[in-house]
Amino acid sequence: PIHNTYVGHMRRTMEQMRKEHVKRAHFLVEVRDARIPLASINPELEAMCRERNKPRIIVFNKADLADSSFEKATIEYTRNLNPDVEHVLWIHARNRQHIRQLVSALSSFAHDTFHTAATVGAVVGIPNCGKSTLINALRSVSMRAKASAKTGAVPGITRSLAPFLVNQSPKIAIWDTPGVLMPHLPDLETAMRLSITGAIPDHLAGEVEQVDFLLWCLKHRPYSLARFKKHVGVPEDSSSSNSSRSSTDNDLHDYEANTPENILESGDSLVDWFGRKNRMLQKGGVVHTQAAARRLLKIFRAGQFGPICLDSIPSLQDQQQQQEDAQLQQDLERDAL
Repeated sequence: PIHNTYVGHMRRTMEQMRKEHVKRAHFLVEVRDARIPLASINPELEAMCRERNKPRIIVFNKADLADSSFEKATIEYTRNLNPDVEHVLWIHARNRQHIRQLVSALSSFAHDTFHTAATVGAVVGIPNCGKSTLINALRSVSMRAKASAKTGAVPGITRSLAPFLVNQSPKIAIWDTPGVLMPHLPDLETAMRLSITGAIPDHLAGEVEQVDFLLWCLKHRPYSLARFKKHVGVPEDSSSSNSSRSSTDNDLHDYEANTPENILESGDSLVDWFGRKNRMLQKGGVVHTQAAARRLLKIFRAGQFGPICLDSIPSLQDQQQQQEDAQLQQDLERDAL
């Protein structure tokens, strides 16, 4: 359903970008989400960048929400797979030093100082990876200009393909393009990583299902799980939860009888406990599951569970093995023909 419902219209957008803006751009800035450095790769965008043979920068945005211990491995992995890429940057759009690094990288593509026309680039990437925020940050740092590119916390905000001047000397302008997903997501895990970080509308993936996947991810990251439990108030053990109960509110506070193991058993049990704890109830005392799940996702996306990386970055040795396997497969397919 995610594939068919959401990305069907993106093929037309991709073709428009290919024929008009990528073709006319002097350089490309591909923005990825540092929390999902692999899942936020769109192979079709990569292919489009390569076929035009344009200078390219890969930017891992939202670094403030990502685990910084993954920075070095992510950059090395990306450089190894993309030797044609000029710059690979790990950026927080509200960090002025990071934005100056990006300005410096963009300036390396600029015309010489005798050109009066701006060097024009295009920013591309998946939905909600922070492309428009990055453009506004460039304008703010380089030109002290107000925000121009429209931003939002949900995918599908960018509608226009208008260029924005982001630097005066040298003169650089950038097209802000709509976010596009690949037409076929490779697997369910990739789809869910994209969903819980906001690249796919919540109603397509299901709010409770996203919480269930988020919980699974947190269980594999003890530090993040501990931060999460503390932030939402999961009791440390059953005795601490039972000690606060009174005989007059057993029905309203049944959630308190849950042990941490029961609360964190599944997305359903977590949403039910969280909804009761925060009195997110409908008629009859039934938990408003969608509202409770949306609140949990909002807290996660704001980084309140701490920095996190939801992908596992292969080692250089693993990369080499993958490349050798891929080459062997190509050779076998060619020989079969």
